Amino acid sequence: MTHALAVCGCVTLDDAPTWLLYVTADGGFGWTSVPDGDESLDLVDAGFSAVEHAAPSDVLAWLQGSTCGSFGGGGTELRAVLEALAQVITAGR
Repeated sequence: MTHALAVCGCVTLDDAPTWLLYVTADGGFGWTSVPDGDESLDLVDAGFSAVEHAAPSDVLAWLQGSTCGSFGGGGTELRAVLEALAQVITAGR
């Protein structure tokens, strides 16, 4: 894997799981929920990784191509991971 993003839903009122989005070894897109008690980024071997705290609705909007909202407003590494994921997602549409 080259890029991985852990998305923590801690900003929601509900008990939302942490999700792991990643570029697979063959250049595809993968995702999984992170089991309680596991460290999300320990589940992957990625050259570039980041953690983002976001509401599920913001993540869904980003997955659908929206650039609005606060999701992804972090630092350089987060933006690089999001860009790599977005390229794979867009290529699959």
